[in-house]
Amino acid sequence: MFRIIKNNALLLLVITVIFSCDKIEEPYMVKSTNVNNIDTSTHFRRILIEDYTGHTCGNCPRSHEKLQDLIEIYGNKLVPICMHVGSFAKPYSGTKYSTDYRTPAGDELSQFFGNDNAGLPNGMINRFSLDGNVTLTHSVWQQVIDSLLNIELEADVKITNTYNSVANSLDVSVVVTSLTDISSKIKLAVYLKEDSLISCQMDYAHNPVDIIDYTHKYVMRGAINSTWGDVVGETGMSMNQSITKTYSYTLNSAWNASHCKIVAFVYYDDTKVIIQADEQSVL
Repeated sequence: MFRIIKNNALLLLVITVIFSCDKIEEPYMVKSTNVNNIDTSTHFRRILIEDYTGHTCGNCPRSHEKLQDLIEIYGNKLVPICMHVGSFAKPYSGTKYSTDYRTPAGDELSQFFGNDNAGLPNGMINRFSLDGNVTLTHSVWQQVIDSLLNIELEADVKITNTYNSVANSLDVSVVVTSLTDISSKIKLAVYLKEDSLISCQMDYAHNPVDIIDYTHKYVMRGAINSTWGDVVGETGMSMNQSITKTYSYTLNSAWNASHCKIVAFVYYDDTKVIIQADEQSVL
């Protein structure tokens, strides 16, 4: 259902052969546009991996493990984020599963792409559609990543954060730079995630199945500029064009700023396929 990004004809052929098988304050935003010459040799593709999960999903730790394995292999070429969605993420007051990691944006994404309905765990790799399915099991993530890394990069994203510890406030500057001519409408989404959250997780491979002190990583906390973000190019962008968007907001007092990162990615509005992602620590 999605249009494939530029130069994806080869990617489709490769993948077909391989797989024939809570609340964030409203930010203040400023947009400025600058056109200059860009050194494309300094850019490399960073792929967004969205792991859709839940604390009472006993099979979900397998996708967590796979995600961690991939990060060990690819390092900063991957930008991970975990969306806690659906009935498996529901909190139960007075029980070991009382923590609520759900977000309105995560729920909206799950409903739109069908993650929860497909059965957790599953994930998305740059929201790339394979054989009409954008929700992919963790067993195929690495092959898709390898194929995507071979595609020429069309745009880059760079984040700069300035944190005020006294006010617990953050200024985020995101620069989107086109590395070629882009003729389709593109948007920028900016999310906040938090790492190293300790709470219970069900794991069918563990005895007992309830792991009380499980470390939840890359947890989606909220969408800074809404679920679908802002338009950065209504009709695309010209080669070497740069657009900067700036956001200011106050972090939730319950979050540990030293464990938080900003995730930003630019994507095609019509297909939802992600062009490039970036992440940067709040501190």
